Amino acid sequence: TVGGDKNTTTLNLPTYDAVGIYTYKITEQASDTAGLSIDSNVLYLKVTVVEDNGKKYVAALHYADAVTGSKEESITNTYAAGALNVTKTVTGNLGDLQQDFHFTATFNAPANKVVKSTITYTVAGETQDAPTFTNGVCTVEFNLAHGETASFKNLPEGVTYTVTETAFEGYDSTKTGDTGTIADG
Repeated sequence: TVGGDKNTTTLNLPTYDAVGIYTYKITEQASDTAGLSIDSNVLYLKVTVVEDNGKKYVAALHYADAVTGSKEESITNTYAAGALNVTKTVTGNLGDLQQDFHFTATFNAPANKVVKSTITYTVAGETQDAPTFTNGVCTVEFNLAHGETASFKNLPEGVTYTVTETAFEGYDSTKTGDTGTIADG
């Protein structure tokens, strides 16, 4: 989940018994990871085998896409994640600005996807990992006083959320943006 991460792999080629051009179609398997977009380009690995003094060599090895024939050196996948901030504001002349109010944030994985990334959240300067998703759901409970914000980070794109506040005697509650879908950003 870190931008610019690179991984490499080694392809073990077979032993070739005859000269010729051998073409292999390379595609990436679909992923069930929430927020991950797999490179959908189809690549072709072309191996040219020639004879030289009784020996066969791989003379050319390159990736080429079937349409343009351009060489490619990598497959690029993209992880998209966003953030969510929950802020408490107390108004009114008799409002207790020190009072803690209880909140619950419920996150749901997109259909047929699994959240594999670590989601963190910060409340009152303390950062913690959110619980892991169980059966596609993650629930986080926290308290906020006036002016405090709970900041959730690394929420995969497509995760939906609902934030609820427990009713507190003597206070009327209004809310905005308490449900939604995480977008990349």
